[in-house]
Amino acid sequence: MAYRDENGRITIDEAAANADIRKIAQAQDILHNALSGLRAAQAEAEGSKGQTAQAIYDKSQELIQAIQKLDGSLDETIHYIRHVITVYKAKDEALKNMMSQG
Repeated sequence: MAYRDENGRITIDEAAANADIRKIAQAQDILHNALSGLRAAQAEAEGSKGQTAQAIYDKSQELIQAIQKLDGSLDETIHYIRHVITVYKAKDEALKNMMSQG
């Protein structure tokens, strides 16, 4: 997403950043599918009796919470990448304006 040029200036590659966002979104799709499967397993276990059913229910709940936390972190990452793109676009525009005036 970013690299330093020969002068040490950091450059943000918007296309690469957007590709990263797409990859994260694809990972989130996989997580959402996993959540659906876990919720189905949990619902099935909830209607059953015994220690195995309870263990499935408990583990499903644990995994659901972990996936939801990860999904939230990925949302934050996407937001941060978009923020960085916006900030660097503004900096690039300001630099262009300074150079055209000077």
